[in-house]
Amino acid sequence: MNSIIIPKNVTSIGKGAFYICPNLDYVIIKNPNCEIYDYEGTFCNDYNEYKGTIYGYENSTAQIYAEKYGYKFIALSPLSTDNLPVIPAENMTWNGVNPDINRDGNLDAKDASLLLVYAAEYGAGNVKSFAEFMDKNYS
Repeated sequence: MNSIIIPKNVTSIGKGAFYICPNLDYVIIKNPNCEIYDYEGTFCNDYNEYKGTIYGYENSTAQIYAEKYGYKFIALSPLSTDNLPVIPAENMTWNGVNPDINRDGNLDAKDASLLLVYAAEYGAGNVKSFAEFMDKNYS
């Protein structure tokens, strides 16, 4: 999965900044007022078509841009612009293991908690492997 996080100190994204990026799955725009050049190809995978997701804040320039061009938009949590967003986990693996433990499509604190539960269950001798833990909890 290929992504870009545009930090909150970036104030503008120029024309074609991410033009023909075939592997760009998602863009996270942390500045709600970031000026995005009004061009369909500013973000695109293949000649003015973007199949990925744009993440930004509710009522932000990212949302306005995504909606104008019919691109998928997901709002970030408004709690803090410094918090990292929930990252989509589809097709994300580490050493052949998908870290999205509960398979809800997000890599978040729930997955970290489940990893701790697995460690406790394994340490107590209640499961012999991660696969057994997954079978008990998610089959």
